Amino acid sequence: MYKIYKLSHKYKGYLNIIPMRLRCYFTRLRLSLHPLKIQTGRYNNNRIKRSERYCAFCNKNDICLCPLYNKIRKKYILRKYYVNPSVYKFHALLQSCNREELLPLFHYVKEALKIRNSQFINM
Repeated sequence: MYKIYKLSHKYKGYLNIIPMRLRCYFTRLRLSLHPLKIQTGRYNNNRIKRSERYCAFCNKNDICLCPLYNKIRKKYILRKYYVNPSVYKFHALLQSCNREELLPLFHYVKEALKIRNSQFINM
């Protein structure tokens, strides 16, 4: 995923926007260093085909639609990105340097990972 966003080795403007306390969460997302099955399923001894890597909570293969995150999605993400989500919208949001779009996104990523981790522990 990282090579989709990092087309050149130049300094990225979003680094000037992101607060240090949120940087690790967003960096993990951009580098695919997160605990989502879409990523972890490719490295296990029993590798899972990409088309079969479903969400542990909703059994869908699209993290953008998981109901576990509905509340925070509506709180932090602009409606234009989460209504009829697509790969193009996802890429556009991650490549944005717009402070009004990115700051809420950074908070969303942090909260989503906390929710996921708490749910995973309770499973």
